[in-house]
Amino acid sequence: MKAVEIITGGIFTDHRGKLTSLNDFRFDEVKRVYFLTHPDTSVVRGWNGHKREKKFFCCVKGAFALAVTEIADWEKPDAAAPAQIINLNENTSQIVCVSPGCANAMKALEPDSVMMVFSSNTLEDAAGDNYKFAADLWVDWEKLEALDI
Repeated sequence: MKAVEIITGGIFTDHRGKLTSLNDFRFDEVKRVYFLTHPDTSVVRGWNGHKREKKFFCCVKGAFALAVTEIADWEKPDAAAPAQIINLNENTSQIVCVSPGCANAMKALEPDSVMMVFSSNTLEDAAGDNYKFAADLWVDWEKLEALDI
């Protein structure tokens, strides 16, 4: 799926602790940042879609399954459209960049997981560009659990 780009950073550990870097990530598109905390691993957040907004996801605590699909028809989305599943965790230095024209959903794989989200739009600009879809539309989250993602 060309709508998803993964930026991988580095992790360095020594007697002083751990340094996690994402030096190839550029903030020139970022207008705001927020954190999502998921205390319950049974809850699916999403699907949320944006025609114009770009999102950037980075797991800072725990682990998540992040699902992304491209939307061709916003009024009648194709339930058979493929979804890409990306696993993110606090021990992997990655940011997942999701292009405009996509919807995303996520599920914590560990209790109290935290996802940092960057957005290319201000809150005011984002208000008219938020599309919600049923959590089970493109991914059967129960089967993902059975596969131990």
